[in-house]
Amino acid sequence: MAGRFSGKKKIYIFLLVLAGLMAFYGWIAWRDLHLDPDSIKKVVKEGPAIVVESLSMEKEVSGGIWHIHAERTERKSGLIAAEQITVTGKISEGNRWRVIAPSGVFDEGSSDGVLYNPEGVTESETFTVSWEAPEAQWNSAKAEWIFPKGISADHTQGTLRGNYGRATEDGVFYVEKGAALTWRE
Repeated sequence: MAGRFSGKKKIYIFLLVLAGLMAFYGWIAWRDLHLDPDSIKKVVKEGPAIVVESLSMEKEVSGGIWHIHAERTERKSGLIAAEQITVTGKISEGNRWRVIAPSGVFDEGSSDGVLYNPEGVTESETFTVSWEAPEAQWNSAKAEWIFPKGISADHTQGTLRGNYGRATEDGVFYVEKGAALTWRE
């Protein structure tokens, strides 16, 4: 018994399948050529998300050397989101900083950044201050940490808590918008 289709029917089926495939590829090409130009510009401007594990970098700020290490970083839209962050710094006057935070966000275009739930230690030859805050913002223009949601700083002589604070690279802490100081003897 010969095949189920005669020679003419096979040619018609082949041409029909070929026309279907050409229509499908034509539709794909039309769709790709008619993408929204604004969405294409946005993707090109933002670039792809880049994930880096165990990133360490060193930066000079105001004559001091700062080391930043993050276990995981993701760059997207000009921002760098980081996890398990450790920041250490030694400024020209000899003061040392050590800050750890579970997460943070840094602006790729500047040296500014925000750490969430950071804990830190600021040391010099004459003092050591341990501190913690819900949020710490690094202001590179003023070379200071800003604590917009409050700070708690602990020293051998007492504890200072405030609703808003800031700290200079030199280790000078300022507290505003309400504060409580507990002295130790």
